[in-house]
Amino acid sequence: LESELAENAWLTVAADLSVIFDTPVPERYDSALALLGLKAWMLSPEAGHA
Repeated sequence: LESELAENAWLTVAADLSVIFDTPVPERYDSALALLGLKAWMLSPEAGHA
């Protein structure tokens, strides 16, 4: 996991207690993405280089 984080293979965001404790589980993914200004449809399932 540490090497994947170093390679930016994961999107990371600072922990938000309201997402962790107050958001229903099915909504957490979208809420965490929103912290980055993203929506799930903006992400591609394919890897590549820009």
